[in-house]
Amino acid sequence: MSTQSEIEKVSEALRDELTLGSFSQGFEPGETFDATIELEELDALRVDVVPVGSDPDWESRGWIQWDNVLDVAIRKRLGIDDQDDATGKIRNRHMHDLLLLEQEILVYLFSKAQTLQGYPGAEMHMKPEIRVHWDPDGMRMNSQFTSVIRLTYKTSMEIP
Repeated sequence: MSTQSEIEKVSEALRDELTLGSFSQGFEPGETFDATIELEELDALRVDVVPVGSDPDWESRGWIQWDNVLDVAIRKRLGIDDQDDATGKIRNRHMHDLLLLEQEILVYLFSKAQTLQGYPGAEMHMKPEIRVHWDPDGMRMNSQFTSVIRLTYKTSMEIP
């Protein structure tokens, strides 16, 4: 019997897959269960896989199909150096750079991560969906950019 849940295996494989991509901004993908928390450190870019949940269904006699739902959360806290001196607002260039990273991750997921090298039995079940492009309240209150991409990977397991 496995010591990992299906969603844990998919989360680990997705993090490994993201390390293989080439993106305009460097990051080390992590895992979190609370991507809504405010980042403490300034200028720290976080790209985390968030295991949301798994829904089971019968696949065939003796097999269960799992729909493993995960989010990829892109977060960066911006500081005074990132603000326009005249208005105090975050410079548009910083936002565009982060939206470009979001787009690059989406393109990578569409082109390279339909199946995961670290878990060949996992297949993307539905197209990636942007849940949050960026959060205006988070920007206004915490100067934090947050984007969330939702993914669903289908896996199967034999009933023991």
